[in-house]
Amino acid sequence: MLKNQTDSRNTYPSSRTGDDYGTRQAPDRNTRMDPRLRDLLSDRTSRYEPADVLYRAGDAPSTVYVIESGMVKLINYLPNGKARIVRIHSAGSWLGLNGLLGRSYGHSAIAIDEVRVSRIAINEIMNVKSTDPDLFCKLMEHWFYYLQDADLWISSFSTGIIRARVARLIDYLSRIENNLSAEEVRLLTCEEMAEILGATPESVSRVIAEFKREKLLYPGDQHDPRHFYRDIPQLNAISQC
Repeated sequence: MLKNQTDSRNTYPSSRTGDDYGTRQAPDRNTRMDPRLRDLLSDRTSRYEPADVLYRAGDAPSTVYVIESGMVKLINYLPNGKARIVRIHSAGSWLGLNGLLGRSYGHSAIAIDEVRVSRIAINEIMNVKSTDPDLFCKLMEHWFYYLQDADLWISSFSTGIIRARVARLIDYLSRIENNLSAEEVRLLTCEEMAEILGATPESVSRVIAEFKREKLLYPGDQHDPRHFYRDIPQLNAISQC
C-alpha cells in the first residue's frame, strides 16, 4: 500500500486551467441528505444487477432515483449507434430530476455493478413543492450538484492529452466510490473508460499499462482485478498536462 500521500478525495488536484477541474470542491453527496427527504424515500427500494436498465432515454419520466449503493452510468447513443457514457453516478446521487420539468429522460441509466436505489414518484415531489417549499429547495440543491458534475465532466474528460484525461478519470472514480480510501480505486473496463473519454479502448488500455509499469497503479485486492492502489501525487501531476 502507498503511504503518506496527499488525499485528493475532497478537493480536485491543481490544474493549469484554474477554474475547471483543479479548483472545485468534490460534491460530498452523502452529507447533504435532509432527514425529511430521507423520510420520503423510506421503504421504496429496488435492486439492479450489472447491466440492468433503470430507465431508457426517451422514456416518460415517472420516478426520481437516489443511489444507495453501487454505480450507475448514463449513456447517450450517437447517430452511428456508438454509446457514449456522459456521466457516472454513485451512492448519494439523484437521477431523473429533469422529470420535474416534464421532460423525458435524456439518457439511459444502466447499472455498472450491483446497485440499490430508493425511489420517489415525480408527482409526490411536485406535491412537496406546494406543501413544503423549504424541503423542495433542499431537493433542488441535489439538482445543482448534478449540473455541477455535468460541467466538470465536459471540462475534465473531453480536453487534453489522453494520458492526462485517464489520470483525471482515475481520480474521479476514486472519489465517487465512498467505500474506498483516497489511495484506492476500482477501475471501469477499458471500453467504459473509452466511452467516457471519447477515445478508443486501445488507447485507454495502453495508458493503463503504462501507469502499471511506472508503478503509478499497484494491484489491490487479489480477488478483484479492477481494484488498485494509486500514486496520488504522480497521477495528479499527470492530470495537469
